[in-house]
Amino acid sequence: MSKYMREAQRICLEEVYTTKQPHTEAHHWQPKCLGGTDYKSNIFHISTENHFKVHLALYYHFKEVCDEYTMGKMASACWMMSGVSKRVMCTTEEYVEIRREHKISAAKEMSKTMKGMMPAKDKGGNIVHINTNDPRVFSGELKHHSVGMSTYWNPDSNEKVYCIIEDKPEGWIGTEPGYGVGNKNNNVYDLSIDKILEMSLVVILKHGRIRKPGIIRQLIIDEYDIKIPSDGLGYRVKEPKKYLIKWLENLTGWKYEPYFRSTEQREKISKTLKEKNVKN
Repeated sequence: MSKYMREAQRICLEEVYTTKQPHTEAHHWQPKCLGGTDYKSNIFHISTENHFKVHLALYYHFKEVCDEYTMGKMASACWMMSGVSKRVMCTTEEYVEIRREHKISAAKEMSKTMKGMMPAKDKGGNIVHINTNDPRVFSGELKHHSVGMSTYWNPDSNEKVYCIIEDKPEGWIGTEPGYGVGNKNNNVYDLSIDKILEMSLVVILKHGRIRKPGIIRQLIIDEYDIKIPSDGLGYRVKEPKKYLIKWLENLTGWKYEPYFRSTEQREKISKTLKEKNVKN
């Protein structure tokens, strides 16, 4: 028995006999992905923190004694234990730091393990890893085992809800003051496409021709002193050029070449924007 297996065994047995936890999780001593059962003799009820530590110990144990396929399964199990989705948060500083460090170090291992693979749920409810080109994926027989979830916020009532993305309540947004798009006073910016394009236009006029959307995004951050999360303003700024031509044609009423190739063009657009602001 390796030192890692002994450590996993010690944690399970000590907690069972000495610890009373308000919340426990069922740990399968013989992993289900390696043929373990749901019989009581194969299950230990341990805390969230110790559940992670046991999986970490088993990960290193199987890394020494298993083939690449089995190792991939254990890496996946340990990776899932590193997350906090729907889990009871533990505030123990040591545990939080260990989990954070492991999640970073395990990322490369998971990348190799899951390349070309996806987790799916079969008819019996078991989670299996299959190739994304498997005929059962294309036929719809096997689908990804989880659905897209997100947290939404009601700007009127300050309520929050965690739900399937497709079930997002009407009028709710994924940005909350102080955590999403805002300035130093935490004022949430209008996320309409017109506002985003106007920001894009200002930085393009100021800095000239810009080829990469990522640079436009960074210039907007610097210009307006705002935060742009990946799920907020970011995805709309990512490719503003695809909306920019039509927006400017509607605004100015004349055709132009994209990316403002001449000084004359930039001056005309600047003049039109100033006149528009004066009227407003």
